Amino acid sequence: MNLFVTCAAGFESLLADELNELGLRDVRVSRMGVYARGDVPTALKTALWSRVAGRVLLTLCSGPCKSLEDLYAMARTVAWQDHVPPRTSIAVEVHGSGGVFRDTRIVGLKVKDALVDVVRDHCGSRPDVNKQSPDLRIHVALKGPEVTISLDLGGGPLHERGYRQRSVDAPIKENLAAAILLRLEWPKFAEAGASFVDVMCGSGTFLIEAAWMAMNRAPGLDRANSAAASWLGSRSDLWETLKTEARASMVSASQVFRGFDRDERAVRACRMNLSRAGVEGDVSAARRSVEQWPDFELPVPGLLVSNPPYGVRLSDEVQLVGLYSQIGEFLRNKADGWRVGLLTADDGLGKLLGIKASKVTRFYNGAIPCSLVDLTVNEANVLHKSDVTIQPSEGFAVHLDPGAEMFRNRLIKNQERLEDPMKGVSCYRVYDADMPEYNVAIDRYDDHVVIAEYAPPKTVDAGKAARRWREVLLVAPEVLKVDRTKVSLKIRRPQSGKQQYTPANDMGEPCVVQENGLRFEVDLWQYLDTGLFLDHRDVRVMLREKAQGKHVLNLFCYTGSATVYCAAGGAKSTTSVDMSHTYLEWAQRNMALNGFTESRHRFHQADVFSWMERNRELFDLIFMDPPSFSNSKRMNRTLDIQRDYLGLIRRALHLLDEGGELVFSTNRRKFRLDEAEVARCGLKVTDVTKSTMPADFDRLPPIHQCFVMQRL
Repeated sequence: MNLFVTCAAGFESLLADELNELGLRDVRVSRMGVYARGDVPTALKTALWSRVAGRVLLTLCSGPCKSLEDLYAMARTVAWQDHVPPRTSIAVEVHGSGGVFRDTRIVGLKVKDALVDVVRDHCGSRPDVNKQSPDLRIHVALKGPEVTISLDLGGGPLHERGYRQRSVDAPIKENLAAAILLRLEWPKFAEAGASFVDVMCGSGTFLIEAAWMAMNRAPGLDRANSAAASWLGSRSDLWETLKTEARASMVSASQVFRGFDRDERAVRACRMNLSRAGVEGDVSAARRSVEQWPDFELPVPGLLVSNPPYGVRLSDEVQLVGLYSQIGEFLRNKADGWRVGLLTADDGLGKLLGIKASKVTRFYNGAIPCSLVDLTVNEANVLHKSDVTIQPSEGFAVHLDPGAEMFRNRLIKNQERLEDPMKGVSCYRVYDADMPEYNVAIDRYDDHVVIAEYAPPKTVDAGKAARRWREVLLVAPEVLKVDRTKVSLKIRRPQSGKQQYTPANDMGEPCVVQENGLRFEVDLWQYLDTGLFLDHRDVRVMLREKAQGKHVLNLFCYTGSATVYCAAGGAKSTTSVDMSHTYLEWAQRNMALNGFTESRHRFHQADVFSWMERNRELFDLIFMDPPSFSNSKRMNRTLDIQRDYLGLIRRALHLLDEGGELVFSTNRRKFRLDEAEVARCGLKVTDVTKSTMPADFDRLPPIHQCFVMQRL
């Protein structure tokens, strides 16, 4: 018989070795599976004993199909009467895509029709359809125009061993866990009496698969496999005979098996599954958090496996960096002589272990690309760390690399330098790419921290940049004494089009912070900008001092923080203009937070250019902080601040009363103001960039430029 035995991508050669040992012939590795030949007993033995296989498929026919008629005709060439009894229930499962077939349901129906017609023509009656629990499963694989129709000899997915009563989030499939254990040579360890430990056991899949290997227990013993009983190509008693022989070959486990997990629900699920698998007397599972690992003494060296969380959000990376560093510290201190297999969705996180890996195997866990980091803990493989340590969680000290130590020292010095200038200010910048190797900005917002990564130059090695980024995530929360759940990550790199409006995180809700006695709503998670430009803090203070008794206009008002300051400074009225409805609502919330809800505070959603052209009201104080560039569809033009600033100033001049002041600010780093040209407009220009630059942004080149322009 021609067979195709499936498996997870990355473990095809491992499956091929297993199939050779089981007695199949002409074994040939393909993508996500292995082709082989064998007789009926060997094929069913494979379905019973293979730990790596996903399905054992008997190929019935294969060929190109250009239409449903071609498919039906090809399916009718199969002697279905030799495989399917007339009163048997069937299900047709279609996998893959390509060719002319867009709807897999129609493909399944067409193959079912051909099968039923052939059996009815030869036997006078037809099989029934049962999609939930059929006696026989027909497998249809689509790969471009090529269609392959097979009979599933295992009766369904072989990873369903029958012991999983309770599960946890994102469990690993049983056959994938077994493949990983085989890659880590667990059978050889088990034969020598070595111990097995899973420090993040979840629902116990690794523990059970390891115990079954040590006991020489066939993984298919608890599977009924109706295909073996119903398929006409097999003797009715063959499957039961194979299972009886398998039970007779089992041995008792003498190894130590221990599992731990921080989640009590996972531990309960694990214990239920251990009982169902018949190994509860040989395997122990207990609740133990990472913080408790330093107090744990490992048994006799053997194999240690861990499947840490992968993380699905950008903000998860902060937690993972700390976790992997703690795992590495535990292994270096407690696991000398152990073989370790660590599953990770990010190879870079594995480097935080501080132990040289002997091999990395890449595979897919479902749709997630993963790596198996294989290492042995000994003095030769441990990468030596500095004597400086941090303590990211209670009871666990992590040693730093020299580069991370230097970054930590700089962060500590910055904190000390800003202690006096930032008194009374809870939102400020702590670090801004002070060291070129650590190219990030770090801002504190009360008890939260925002870490933004600047895109590294193309000349910088991507691997080194990623390693330094993770060192920042490890060190910053400890130095700034903030909980890791309150650290927001942002990728600050040039973006275009809709990318600049793409959420950066989806973890936290907006919160309220204080600045100079005023309250502001900030969103530290959703977008690159938080809603409060920290470098404009002193600009806002200056506006508050100028606003007493004046009619104030805030153009490109954003979230209205400058308007709040002007209202607090005693402005007669404020007018805020922005094109974004979201920002205007945000600005109104900020005003309400500070008690400014009177009708004299007005808000206009409009293109600033158009609004200035049609407005005739005069103002005593105008603040203008335009974006450096905008190509919003709501505008009938693009905005380039270097090109367009004079036009904006001239329009604003028509709205400025005699003796009034226009405060113009921009964050365009290379912006150049032509003071002579502005003076010809009838404005006296004073550069206040230096006096409006807060101590936490006092560096060159300045992050913004600010000018006061008085109408003569």
